[in-house]
Order: sequence, then C-alpha cells, then structure tokens
Amino acid sequence: MTVELRIYQKEMVAEARQTLAGGRKRVLLQAPTGAGKTIVFAHIAHRVAQRDKRVVILVHRAELVRQTVDKLRLYGVEPDLITAGTRDVARGHVAVASVQTLVRRLHQYQADYWDLIVVDEAHHAVAGTWAKVLAAHPKAYVLGVTATPERLDGRGLGEAFDELVTGPAVRALIGGGWLADFVCYSHPTGPDLSSVKTRMGDFEGGGLEAAMMRPGLLGDAVEHYAKHLGGKPAIAFATSIKHAEALAAAFTAGGWRAVSVDGTMADADRTARIRGLEDGSVQVLTSCELVSEGLDIPAVAGAILCRPTKSLSVYLQQVGRALRPKDHRAVILDHAGNAARHGLPDTPHDWRLDSKKREPGKALVRVCPACFAAVPAACRVCPECGHVFAIKERKPLGTRNGQLVEMTQWHAGAKPRDCRSWAELQSLAKHLGFKKGWCYHKAREMGWYPIVNRGGYVVGFQPR
Repeated sequence: MTVELRIYQKEMVAEARQTLAGGRKRVLLQAPTGAGKTIVFAHIAHRVAQRDKRVVILVHRAELVRQTVDKLRLYGVEPDLITAGTRDVARGHVAVASVQTLVRRLHQYQADYWDLIVVDEAHHAVAGTWAKVLAAHPKAYVLGVTATPERLDGRGLGEAFDELVTGPAVRALIGGGWLADFVCYSHPTGPDLSSVKTRMGDFEGGGLEAAMMRPGLLGDAVEHYAKHLGGKPAIAFATSIKHAEALAAAFTAGGWRAVSVDGTMADADRTARIRGLEDGSVQVLTSCELVSEGLDIPAVAGAILCRPTKSLSVYLQQVGRALRPKDHRAVILDHAGNAARHGLPDTPHDWRLDSKKREPGKALVRVCPACFAAVPAACRVCPECGHVFAIKERKPLGTRNGQLVEMTQWHAGAKPRDCRSWAELQSLAKHLGFKKGWCYHKAREMGWYPIVNRGGYVVGFQPR
C-alpha cells in the first residue's frame, strides 16, 4: 500500500535520513502539532523493515499504541505489540511498545536487538524509564519525534540526542493549507493566580484547581463559547478531573452537549466520548491532561484554555488540537492567560538541544480592549474589530555635546526598527550574530507583512 507524504513531510524524512547516514546516530525530529509526525515515522519504520532490519516504536499511552498501529497498517505493516495485554516476545520487523511495559521486559531481548528505536513524544526521552530502554541498545539508531523539544525542568534533550532537525513553522503550515488559521481571544490580565504556588516548575495542582473552579470563571467559559463558537465542537482543558467534570456540568447547564474524559475511565467509554466530537453527539469535551499530548482526535473548531500553565509544551499541544485543517478559522478562548505567558500559537521558537530554563513572562501579545482578541504586540489596528490602539507619546530626547565618528552600516546601538527592508533586517541579524529565526520574530513583532511564495511558505517580510 502506498501513502503519499506531503511535500514538507518528504523533506523531513529526507533530512532525518541524511543526518542519520552522516554519522549522527540519535536524531530528534521536531514538527508542530498537526504536522503528521506519526505518519512520518511510520513511513520510516516501513522503509527500514523492508531492508530486513528491526524497528521498535516507543509510546507511553494506550491510545498512542492504537494510533501508531493504525498508521503502520496504512503501509501494510502489522506490528508486534509489547503492552500490558500481550505476552509474546516480538519477533517481527516492527514492534510498537508501551515504554512502561518494555522496560520490565528488557531481559527478553538481547542487547541491540533493534536496529532503530523510534521515540514518540521524545521530550520524555531523558526520563528514567525511557533512558533505560535506550541504554540497553547503545548501538541502535534512535529517531525521536516531538512538537516541543524542551522540558519544563530545563533539562536538555542533548542527553539523549545528537542532532535536532526542525520541520516547518506553524505559520508556514497555515500558509500551505496544512493547518487552520486561528483567532485567539483572551483576558487583558488573566485569572488571579497570586495565591497559587509553583511545584516542579508548573502551577501546583490543588491551588490551581481552587483558583479556576470559581463560579464566575466556569460561567465565563460557557458564555464565551456561546458567543464565539455557538455549538461547534471544542475541547476545554481543565486543571483536574474535578474541574473537568465541573466544566462539563456548567456547559450542560448552559444548554450544550458536554462530557468530561479522564484517564480513570474505561477505554471504550473514553473513546466513545472523544468520538462524539466527530458524530455531533458531543459539542464540548472537557479533559484534564488526556487529549493534550500526541493523541489523534477529531477535528474541532475551538480550544478552550482553562488550565494556566508555565509549560510552553503543554500550551502548544493544547492549542494545536484546534489547528487541524478545516473550512474556517480555529477559535482559541484563553481563560488561562497562556497566550500572554507564551505567545500566540504561531510565535516562532528557538528550539535547541542544550539545557535551558525558560522563564515565562509577558510575551509579545496585546489584548484588544474592544473585542478581547489577542494579537501581536506590534499591531496598531486590531485585525478582528478594527480598534486602533493608542500610541503612547514618547518624551522628547535630550541633547548633549559630543564628537561624531565614522560608523559602519550597523553600529553597536542599531535596532530592528532602523531596517527598511527584509534584506537589511537579515544583514543586521548577521552583524549581531543571530540566526534566521530572529529575523522572523522581529519582523512579526514590528508588524511587517509576510511575503509568501507560490508554495504557501513565508519567505520573508516587508515593512508596512
């Protein structure tokens, strides 16, 4: 059976293969949520198996096992399973393994039994269970895939991978029609989290639940869903199971078909509720943790963010649930203040393998006081309602005596606003020692118009 990959997916496969062939044995492949990473590594596994090599694909949830098996079957591959419900030793060319099960059965497999190990949601790869599996196969090639190659604890993924290969940006996928465009609505100040403590890098669960369970916030979520989505399928992300159930009850009381899902439910019940988004029996699905990472779900029109988080990964996974291609824009209803904390869903990010601790702060986003749309801070006019943002008057600059000296094109104090074209902005970036991504970030910050090629990819910007 033949599966036709998208253009950018073919490029991802080619670059991953070239990097592995070039001597880098452990490669991490990044691409945004919705880019089709599972079909990419299923394609690679199929090709490797055709060369009489063994592949194991590591996942960490039962739903992801089923999802991976479905994609492999598109290539005519029926994989062995290493899960809690199976007992046979994997003998075929391709196996899909629950990492929690495989780590307990490593004794059944000799060292370097597999030639290629694929690690799904690979930002977990440095954790103990995953690391034990990789350590048991030091000679194997490793391909990790993730939408967000960073961890909240700042621990670098360079411990597990030698090279990072980045796929297309969110805005490029939107321009090519592979992801839906979006509008994000948020609050100017966000919820009051002053009493919520931080634990292991993120907001502490109990305090967060109490802060977000206030009746006014529950009702606000229902009111804005009615206003901006009006019955279209949406997912609401909650802080806890109790919060998810309370949100579902609030939506139901508002006249909408709403149910909650969580990891304690029977698989069949959980799957039926998720599929209700597709057949129309469910309009709002409320969830705690369950559908934010990796899992394929029916295309939804909106994401309702009711869980504040300091994790960029969690935020991008959640908003990505609504960016599947459709005939209308996705709607992000941010009741958590996450857009101000992390930026809009298409904000470029400087992914890297080395350790880093991201400190969330005020991102380059402003909220329109008229319609509450969250837009880039550089916007002068709200693209949703036409509101003109007030421009603060600057104090007149003082003067002082001094000597004029000859200067190069870009001096030490040069700023992006001094640039009059995309070429000049790139020249400044080179002078300052910044990468290409810096130019995209600064151009968007300044409100420049994107330049799109025939393939729908953003290739530059031009001043307004």
